[in-house]
Amino acid sequence: MPWLTSKNSHYLFCVLTLTFGICACGTDNTHDFKSKQSTTGTYQPALIFPGDIPREASTAQAVTGIDCEANQISTIEFTFNMNESSHGPHSFACQDHQASIKGIPVGTDIRVDVYAYDDNHVAVLYGFEITDIHAGQVTEGGEIEMKPVDENQSDNDNDNQTDADGDGFSADEDCDDTNADINPNAAEIPDNGIDENCDGQAELSSFTIADLGMVFVRIPPGEFDMGSPRQESGRDDDETLHRVRLTQAYYLMNTEVTQGQWRMVVNATADTTLDPNPSYFTNCGDDCPVEWVTWNEVQLFIRALEEMYQGAYEFRLPTEAQWEYAARAGSDTAFSGGPVTVPDSGLDPVLDTLGWYNRNSDVGYDPCVSYADSSDGYSACLGSHPVAGKIPNTWGIYDMHGNVYEWYRDWYGDYPTGNITDPQGPNNGTWRLLRGGSMEEGADDCRSAYRRTRRPDDTNTDCGFRLVGSPLNNLTGYETQN
Repeated sequence: MPWLTSKNSHYLFCVLTLTFGICACGTDNTHDFKSKQSTTGTYQPALIFPGDIPREASTAQAVTGIDCEANQISTIEFTFNMNESSHGPHSFACQDHQASIKGIPVGTDIRVDVYAYDDNHVAVLYGFEITDIHAGQVTEGGEIEMKPVDENQSDNDNDNQTDADGDGFSADEDCDDTNADINPNAAEIPDNGIDENCDGQAELSSFTIADLGMVFVRIPPGEFDMGSPRQESGRDDDETLHRVRLTQAYYLMNTEVTQGQWRMVVNATADTTLDPNPSYFTNCGDDCPVEWVTWNEVQLFIRALEEMYQGAYEFRLPTEAQWEYAARAGSDTAFSGGPVTVPDSGLDPVLDTLGWYNRNSDVGYDPCVSYADSSDGYSACLGSHPVAGKIPNTWGIYDMHGNVYEWYRDWYGDYPTGNITDPQGPNNGTWRLLRGGSMEEGADDCRSAYRRTRRPDDTNTDCGFRLVGSPLNNLTGYETQN
């Protein structure tokens, strides 16, 4: 990493005085960092840049050694980074040299980013280079000795605190301190065999459990509006629109769990409480979604599935937010392919391409569920259909609208009114959630935002599920999808 230097071998010095708030030679002190309050009193740490200036003389001589005019420097900026929280930048004239920050507790990791600018606020690179300066931890005495991190030279006294690649993470945090594109905050690039975010796994765009035919598609992190706008057809009062941010990618089954998959897992487990053939629509076939299963039974199935693969995978139901995010696939309409156009009687042209619902689910097998609409005389005997029989959404996920309702991990509760990150739902409750509608429901109930509740030991002919899966042994035990 480049070091802050001048042609005349002069060195920059700055004093941090730990006083409440942040100030820097006339900059504002309106920031309140009460969570950073010192636990042992007031510190007087000094930022010392090793060089020709003796340490004891640095306060008096370091800054006066900079010839601001000769080096065309008008402004110095400091940004203080403490435990992944950034404060600044704080700008002041080149001749001024004091900056302060208060309430740093013992053990806080500090990094200071220093920028030198000319009159046009263009970084001056010939005399001073944009630099990351990494401090050690605040000591009991309150002194920090700032040492430069050079890409060609390590700090032998504190190797684990260096940041050789300049990505903001020290060697003990970073899984590859020679590559700035690899660090705990990096975005994963699927299918390249590299673990960019240091979570122990090189991610794929999808993986398959071959003997069960389960395909899991990577859903990227992102933000979306969860719930529905007031003008959406069929909207219920519990669909309050709010912004949700999901910070982690996850792998979601691209179909609902089928009757055949359920049977294979149950027949392989020692748990005799699970019925290998629970479905009502048994004559639909092994490729049809399993149904007539309770939320509690799904938990037993997940346990049996994990035991079947001896710790190679972890499975769970998706959260309500994860499901809706994947169902929308970037859309903000009632269905991933567009709005509701025929909410009551008649065939909805958008939903007809995406899923099975009460206007296109007439079947020729028994048993089935009788349906009649007196408004237009339509009648049918409804049943489930093989998964992936309609087109997928743009993220490659099938049957998010219709076929069978899907159980979710969350307890039912009111939505928040503000923005939220990685919501998990209430900690307890009476009702569990189902989403997605079914072959027995109308178009309004198959919308991305529609929420349905049942008790965890309830079931019906239209209660199924799909899973989130995580391979635990990196690339071992699963296959890429072409």
